Amino acid sequence: MEHYPEIPVIIITGYSTLEMERLAREGGAIGYIAKPFMIDDLAKRIITYLRKEADGGTLHSVSSGIFLQLMEMEEKTCTVRLVEKASGKHGILFFLDGQLLDARCNGLRGEVAAYEIFSWTM
Repeated sequence: MEHYPEIPVIIITGYSTLEMERLAREGGAIGYIAKPFMIDDLAKRIITYLRKEADGGTLHSVSSGIFLQLMEMEEKTCTVRLVEKASGKHGILFFLDGQLLDARCNGLRGEVAAYEIFSWTM
């Protein structure tokens, strides 16, 4: 998750406890399944997550400063994909509890990529 935060994680374990489930969720896992489990349950969780991801929206005319303040105030955990209209550049930001976890843009990663993205005119 540290190196590829865009890949969702579902923990499957044979040693399930409430504490382990809490730790998995706090660590960013999108799901937690105790063994034994039915494969249909895993499939349903994956489909539910993918539908939730597809429910994203589009923001127009929002400054990067206002956007960052909103993410921090709301303590959001999300993935934000951005496109600069003028150049067609793509970027992606990963937030965990309102804090920027990672960013990627034009082969750049981390803070450097975030600075690149927020220098765009949206």
